[in-house]
Amino acid sequence: MSEELKQLNAFLEEYPDIELFEVILPDLNGKLRGKWLPRAKIETAFAGGLKLPLTTLAFDVWGRDVESWVFDNGDVDGICEADARTLARVPWLERPTGQVLLSLHDVSGAPCEYDPRSIVKKLMARFQKLGLPLLVGISRKSMLGAITDRAVEDRMAASVEEHAAIADAVV
Repeated sequence: MSEELKQLNAFLEEYPDIELFEVILPDLNGKLRGKWLPRAKIETAFAGGLKLPLTTLAFDVWGRDVESWVFDNGDVDGICEADARTLARVPWLERPTGQVLLSLHDVSGAPCEYDPRSIVKKLMARFQKLGLPLLVGISRKSMLGAITDRAVEDRMAASVEEHAAIADAVV
C-alpha cells in the first residue's frame, strides 16, 4: 500500500462520518475546479482512476473552454492525482464533507506542464538548487482596522505558522 493510501485510510478512520469529498483542482486563473465524490469512491482519486479533461486547467476567466485547445486535441482527459497531505474536513458544511487537492497528469503519467501545482513544484526545485529559501509573508497593513486585542494577535501569529505549514503541503 502506498504512503498516500495509508494517509487516506488514516484520515477515513479519524473521520468515519464523512460522506462526501470535494476533490479540487486549481486552474491557471486560480479558480478551483473539481467534483464531489462519495466516500466509497475517494480512493479512485488516489489510485489514478479519476480523470478530468486537461482543458479543465485552462478555462478563460469567465469559465469557458479555450476553444482552440478543445478543437486541437479533442479535449483529452488527464489523470488526477490526489495529494494526501491536503486532506481536510470541511467544518462549515452541515453534511460531513472532506476536501483534497488534485494535480493533473497527462495520459503518459507525466505532470501536466500547465498544472499550477506542477509549475510551483518546478519553481521550488529551481530555488532549492540555488540555495534560496521560499518564504510566505503576511502584511498587517492589508488588514482592516487595528489589532488591539492580544488574543487576536496571538491567534494571528499561530495562523501564520499554520499557513506556512499548509503552503509547504500544497506544493
